[in-house]
Amino acid sequence: MVEIALRKEMIKLGHTDRSLARAVAAGVLGKPRRGAYVDGVVWRSLTKEDRYAVRVRAAIRQACTDAVASHVSSLPFVGGPMWDLPLDDVHLLRKDGKSGRHEAGIQQHRGAIMDGDIVEVGDIEVVAPMRATLEVATLATVEAGLVVLNYFLHRGDFTVEQSESGTNTGWIGGRPP
Repeated sequence: MVEIALRKEMIKLGHTDRSLARAVAAGVLGKPRRGAYVDGVVWRSLTKEDRYAVRVRAAIRQACTDAVASHVSSLPFVGGPMWDLPLDDVHLLRKDGKSGRHEAGIQQHRGAIMDGDIVEVGDIEVVAPMRATLEVATLATVEAGLVVLNYFLHRGDFTVEQSESGTNTGWIGGRPP
């Protein structure tokens, strides 16, 4: 897992905004998003999808509300395919039920959370594969949505019947991938 240091943590260690900017320019640090830093060598070695996952984790750490990775942003953590999906914005589901908003590359969503909708993966919470599949279908192309649906069906996360009814949003048998 890529270690993320937030600006406030770096300042406490003695860095300044100027020293952080120089470190990013020199490639010593990578900057997945404003106010978040990672090792520069590690950052450059990551694939586009892995960089996106780091951005998601950074956004969750920086969120001013309790939120979980949702939509396409949950897929790297539940082992889902990222094929042809938009990776411009990080998608977060607010757990407080308040209105969502779009700001600085973060799309916060408001939505009802049912039992089994949220699972813990490592150090973050994300929506479960069934919910992720349904959410991806709302913002991706039909083809990309079908890739995600087909992947989770073949992996056994849910059945065709469950996907049609939207039931069992958690993993079958409670097993993570």
